[in-house]
Amino acid sequence: MAAPVNVQAALDLAGQGINAQSFRFGVTTMESDKYICVKDTGADGAPQVVVIDMHNGNNVTKRPMKAEATLMNPAENIMALKAVAEGQTGQFVQVFNLDTKAKLGVYQSPENIVFWKWVTTRILAFVTQTDVYHWNLDVANSTPEKMFTRAGKLAEAGSQIISYATNAAMTWCLLTGISTQDQGKTIDGNMQLYSVEKKQQQLLEGHAGSFGNLRVTDDGIVAGLFAFSERKVGTQQTKLHIMDISKATPFKIAVEVAMPPEAPGDFAVALHLSEKHGVVYMVTKAGFLLMFDVATGSMLLRSRVSQESIFISTYSNKTGGCLFINRKGQVMSAAVNEQTMVGYVMNQLVQLTNRQEIAFTLARRFGMAGADELFQQEFARCFASGDYKGAATIAGQCKSGMLRTPQIIQQFKSVQAPPGQTSPILHYFSTLLEYGKLNAQESVELCQPVVQQGRRELVEKWLKEDKLECTEQLGDIVRPMDSKFALSIYIRAAVHDKVIQCFVEQGQIDQVVAYAKKVGYQADYTQLLQNMVLSNPEGATN
Repeated sequence: MAAPVNVQAALDLAGQGINAQSFRFGVTTMESDKYICVKDTGADGAPQVVVIDMHNGNNVTKRPMKAEATLMNPAENIMALKAVAEGQTGQFVQVFNLDTKAKLGVYQSPENIVFWKWVTTRILAFVTQTDVYHWNLDVANSTPEKMFTRAGKLAEAGSQIISYATNAAMTWCLLTGISTQDQGKTIDGNMQLYSVEKKQQQLLEGHAGSFGNLRVTDDGIVAGLFAFSERKVGTQQTKLHIMDISKATPFKIAVEVAMPPEAPGDFAVALHLSEKHGVVYMVTKAGFLLMFDVATGSMLLRSRVSQESIFISTYSNKTGGCLFINRKGQVMSAAVNEQTMVGYVMNQLVQLTNRQEIAFTLARRFGMAGADELFQQEFARCFASGDYKGAATIAGQCKSGMLRTPQIIQQFKSVQAPPGQTSPILHYFSTLLEYGKLNAQESVELCQPVVQQGRRELVEKWLKEDKLECTEQLGDIVRPMDSKFALSIYIRAAVHDKVIQCFVEQGQIDQVVAYAKKVGYQADYTQLLQNMVLSNPEGATN
């Protein structure tokens, strides 16, 4: 059976002529799936910075650079530089837009910056020996704002900061550091979770954490999740905690994690919440990838993906997976295989008693293939019990379209609603509209009674929201009620002759030639003139 996760080699940095000693923490950085930035030394011994644009065919740019550290923006060709200014304490930071050559910000930090991170495309975070700052580069001539003070083990000189993150709303911050009490035999992890709104913190023991906005229930509510890998000092027991810190839901779970038996002291270097696929990725220092179901915490995968230790990892917005780099300079990517994941969970993970529930949840909430039989069974159960809203919801969640057919529409239409209750067919359409765009048949079936009732505002709303699949048939249905709406539908459906007819009916004669030229349509102008005489005599004589 095909693997549930696609793990691929994305790039070999050593093959780009980069020195092997540069493949280490703080020297090679990767803020997103777009850029890798390496502080290196050229063949002539001069310092340089190497930037690889992974969204542009792994294009490599090398620039002479004396700055001690560089950090590429996660989305744009913007670089932050950090250096020591002669005669000054602390460090000097400059931010440049490399496309426009504009200087976006300059700041002289009175303290040494021990870690830095882009938390948005315009906010650069600094961690000094004592505090954490955010620098908003959208504000001209701004200076960094102190967010909070390092506390607990993270305030001690022996702690090395390895990660910093915020949630999307910028209301929660997470600072992570490591330290050792036995000369590196064991690596302890400590985290400081800070609430910006409450100005309160919680100290946690562990090596990695992450934020993400995901659905953990079927009611459509998006939970603001925080996940972290916990390991108490002096133990080798790892726990995965996932909780809704937004309080949108009461969701909270904690599960023990079986780390690889061949590497019992291994620990997470990164944790990623996949908003696209509903899983949590854990990337470990020893080169293992673990994957968990976000709703239950069940481990779905544990696999060695690198023989070399991994020192950096980032989430990929493009794939919903992650990227990581090992000490040999190999860049790897991992992402869920949407076609095989559900089948893998159902058929291969026999140790999980709730595997069918997990598989069906992944299919329902995240649109993965392979659960059509489960959708069919649940739809039939809901319909037979009179839960037409539930049946409609299942139809909307089934991404294969198997429950979006003329036969299903007829099944809902054939049921009469009890007095005073919403009709099943209305449940069906209103629910499908919540899940996205209607197909051609659904659009026609929904609009026919709406047009008969003269509900122009509903048709207008659905067209504006792009909820209807535009076809000639739909345009014909809407046209008697409103030719402007029909024109919009015909244009989207590329029904050229009827687009031109509508322009003529509405007196927009100047638009006829322009439209025909734009779409390359050979109009029959003799026939058009005859139609104009009938429908718009004034326009025909102009």
